[in-house]
Amino acid sequence: IEAFESGLEPELRKAVNGEKHWTSPVKDLELGLESVAEHRTAEADARTHASSCLTEAEEAMVCQEWADCVAACESGLKNAETVNDAALTGKLEALLSLSVANQQLAAGKTAMQAKKFEAAIAAFEAGLEEKTDARGDDGGLAQQLRDALQGATTAKEGQDTARMHAWEHCSEGELLLTGEIGSDTIGDAIARYTQGLALQEKSNGDEGWESCMPRLQSNLAAAEEKKQAQDQARACAQEQLAAGKKLAAEGTTAADPTALAALGHSEQAANLGTAAEKHKAAAAAFGVALEQQTHQKDLTTQLSGLQQVALADLSLAVARQHDASAEAQMAEGAAAAQEGGSEQLSPADRVKCHRRS
Repeated sequence: IEAFESGLEPELRKAVNGEKHWTSPVKDLELGLESVAEHRTAEADARTHASSCLTEAEEAMVCQEWADCVAACESGLKNAETVNDAALTGKLEALLSLSVANQQLAAGKTAMQAKKFEAAIAAFEAGLEEKTDARGDDGGLAQQLRDALQGATTAKEGQDTARMHAWEHCSEGELLLTGEIGSDTIGDAIARYTQGLALQEKSNGDEGWESCMPRLQSNLAAAEEKKQAQDQARACAQEQLAAGKKLAAEGTTAADPTALAALGHSEQAANLGTAAEKHKAAAAAFGVALEQQTHQKDLTTQLSGLQQVALADLSLAVARQHDASAEAQMAEGAAAAQEGGSEQLSPADRVKCHRRS
């Protein structure tokens, strides 16, 4: 401005003697002065706006309204070249860095509460990239960000470990039910699925990863149904085992040789018939028990052996019953012969005696 005004002083303009015989710079000087004046006005307006934004940002900073503080600083820095005030611009930039860092710290804490540890880590790292000490002491903000970042990193590692273990439990449970099912296989699978589901909170549920939680829940429900059916089958098998043992014992008692010796042939045949029915019923009970899906090899072996014994006892009782019946028929024939002589035996009685002999 001073340069342009000097070039337009009246005495200087008079000394150059008008505009004849040379190119006068007067118009350019006038235009330059006008342009500079406009720039000066714009600069003053920009500085006024920037100062207002700085005041607004400082008020927002006191209230910890980080978003408002960021918005005010960014508005004040929008025309930094026009402001042309390094001190004012520097204050706005420092305040902007501080408010952004605080904003990222708050956002990271919110993400931590939601167990979104990856987002929290990103927020804390972004906050640490800001020059929080541009205005001097940052009040421990940088240290807060470093501590928060360490906590988020540790939490993320724990989350990753929980997710890995959840998948391991899921796979182990499925593998148990893939092959031959043993005595405790279903129970072991249920334990694996339950252990996996117990990690749901630490693994942050099914958000942010290829979650196995729905799969664990489905597998657990199916395994519990199988366990319920298995328990019912085992209860039924034990019931039939007890009934079979009772019937077999009754059959053995009915066919006891000592007790039969005190009876007549007809009574012996009747008792042996009862014994045969008992052993037959026992074998049937053991068969029903064997049909149950108990998945207990020891029980299956026991039932199979008992069934074979019952069938053998049945065959023996039937054979002894036939013998007793023949003895009874011979006794009847002998008694008839004694009464009327052997020549008085009927043809049927003679055939019976012949068969017996």
